[in-house]
Amino acid sequence: MTLNTTLNQTLKLMLGSAIALVGAIGLPLDAPAQAQTATSLAPKAIPVGSASRIAQISEERVGRVNPARPIRIEIINGGRATIAAALTQPASAERQIAPNSQTAFGTTTTSFLPLPINLLVYPLGTNIGLSVDVLVEGNVIQVIVSEQLSDDSGTINLSVDENGTVLLI
Repeated sequence: MTLNTTLNQTLKLMLGSAIALVGAIGLPLDAPAQAQTATSLAPKAIPVGSASRIAQISEERVGRVNPARPIRIEIINGGRATIAAALTQPASAERQIAPNSQTAFGTTTTSFLPLPINLLVYPLGTNIGLSVDVLVEGNVIQVIVSEQLSDDSGTINLSVDENGTVLLI
């Protein structure tokens, strides 16, 4: 299936949802003036290049480690709110990280973390979004987290695949 076909199918679904929404809020679609209103509620066409930009935003390569060597992941809480971190693969217990503190998973001297690795970092409070900087040097991955005001709590997902590619999702 080509990108254009996928985009066309997505736009048709979105237009159908917009029309259903207009009908659900009680606007009759048979009147010409109101039908024009329904059309203006429909999403605009997405440029073909946007699909690749959306993919890059949702999954970003931030570095590479040597998969044959031990890996260490350091989480640094540079914010004012307590955060939590846990590995979901391999599974680990949740670690709470106070403001201006840090914790680490793994070591660069012994093989402790098998690949693939999935790390979740999330705030313990509500209405706290997270911002993140990731630095990869050798086989040490530093995840520097700070908070930002948000209506929704934020979660950071960092993965290391079998080839050593470090992804921020």
